Amino acid sequence: MKPIYGYWTRAGLGLLLGTALLAGCAASVKAQDSIPWPAGNRLSVTLRPDSVSVRGDTTRLWYALSNAATSQQAARHLAIRTFVDLYSMDGPASWHSSPGIVQDSAAALWSTLFSPDLQPGQTVTGFSFQATGLPGIAPFRVQGGYDPPEYHDSLPWLIKDAPSFWVNSVGGFTLGVEPLPDLSTVSLLSRMRDLTDRACGELAWIKSPTVCTSLTTKLQQASQAASQGDSLGARAPLQSFTTELQSQHNSAGTLPVTDNAYWLLKGNAEFILGRLPPASGTAQTLYLTGTGATANPPTLSLTATAPTTTTAKYKDSPSITFNGGNAWAAVGTWTAAPGLSSGTLAALGAAQLWLGLKNSDDIGTNFDVRIEAYKNGALVAAGQTLCVQGLTLNASLAKTVTVAFAPFSATPFNGTTDVLSFKVLTRIGTTSTGASCGGHSNAVGVRVYFDAVSRAASFAATF
Repeated sequence: MKPIYGYWTRAGLGLLLGTALLAGCAASVKAQDSIPWPAGNRLSVTLRPDSVSVRGDTTRLWYALSNAATSQQAARHLAIRTFVDLYSMDGPASWHSSPGIVQDSAAALWSTLFSPDLQPGQTVTGFSFQATGLPGIAPFRVQGGYDPPEYHDSLPWLIKDAPSFWVNSVGGFTLGVEPLPDLSTVSLLSRMRDLTDRACGELAWIKSPTVCTSLTTKLQQASQAASQGDSLGARAPLQSFTTELQSQHNSAGTLPVTDNAYWLLKGNAEFILGRLPPASGTAQTLYLTGTGATANPPTLSLTATAPTTTTAKYKDSPSITFNGGNAWAAVGTWTAAPGLSSGTLAALGAAQLWLGLKNSDDIGTNFDVRIEAYKNGALVAAGQTLCVQGLTLNASLAKTVTVAFAPFSATPFNGTTDVLSFKVLTRIGTTSTGASCGGHSNAVGVRVYFDAVSRAASFAATF
C-alpha cells in the first residue's frame, strides 16, 4: 500500500500553502476503481476572540482555537475569510500563517505544518490579524488532520477529485476586519444596529431577549440624537450601551453576552465614542439613599457618597395591572440637595437598579421600568427598559437592570434653589408596540433595592 501525495501533505503544504491548502489536486488515471479522500470534518471546534484592539482606524484581533474533547480528529488547518487587501497576521509558535484563497475569496490561513496538530481537548492561543478597518463578522473553517488516501500497486486505481476545503471542514462565524465604512455618526450607528441585530438573531451571540431589547433601545436613542445633529446627545446612550455590554459579559461565559458579541460591539462602540465630542463639565455619580426604616424609608434622597452599609434598603411600588391602560405606577422619587446640581446639566448616564418582587405569587410576571429626571418638578429627561424578566422575592437574587435616558436638551441649574430629582416607575411588561410581552397581567408590585455596597443603585450626571 502506498500513500497518494499532492493534497495537504506536510511537505507539499510548506511549499504550496495558498493553493494546495484550498484547491489541492490529485493525479487522475482512468480506471474502474476509485479511491476517496478521507473526511476532514470529524471534529468540533470553537474559535473565539481573545481580545480586540481598535486604535485610530486600525483593528487588531486575537483568537483562541479549541478542539473539543469529543472530536475524532486533531485540528490541522484554520482559515478565516478576509474583507481587506492589506493586513498582517501572526500565529502560535507551532503554526504557520499565510494569506491565501478559499472558495474564490481571500482568506487568512494558519496550518500546523511540521508541528503537532491540535489534539482533541486542547486549546491554542496566539492567532492574530491586523488591518485598517472595524471589527465585523467573518466565516471561518477548521479542517482535521488525516492521512492521504492509499492504493495498491496490483490494482487499477483512480483518485477521486479532492473535496473542497470549505466543504471538507467544520466552521462557523467569528470576528474579522471590515473596510472602513461611511464615517458619519448616523451611518456608524446604523451599522452598529445591524451588527447587534445579527448578534441577537441568527448568530445567537447574545442569549437574552431582554438584553437585546435594552441594547437596541440605547442604539435607537443614540441614532435619534445623531439624526437631529446632536452628536453630544448621542454620547450618553452609547456609553450606557457599553456599560450594559460590560455588565452582561464575563470570561466564564455564564452571562448572556458571549465573547464574540462583546468584542464585536465593544470595539465598534468605542470607535464611535472616540469620534463624538466629549461632554463638557464634570460627571459625578449620584446614589439613591434613604433615611429611616430599611423597608420603604420615608425620606428618599440623592447623594454623591457611595453607600458603605451591607444591608440594602428597599422601596415598593403599589399594585399594577395591565387592564385599563397599563398605567405607570411610581415606586419612589429621590431628590438631591441644591448644591449637588450646579451648572448646566449636559448628560445623564444610564441608571443601574436592583429589582425584586413584593410577593412570591408574582413570579413569572414581566415588568417595564421607567426612569425620569426633573428640575423643580418639570420633566427634563426619561428612559425605559421593557419586559424585564426573572424577578424574585429573594433579596439576595435581586436582578440588575440598566435603564438609559433618552437624549435631552441641556438644562441649567443655579446651584442654590434648583432641585434635581430622580423618579422610578413600573408597569406590567410590554413589547415595543405596547402589547403584553407575556407573564401575569397583574402584580402586587415591584421592589427596588438601594443604599448598600452590593446594591449601589445610581446614575451619572454631568454638569
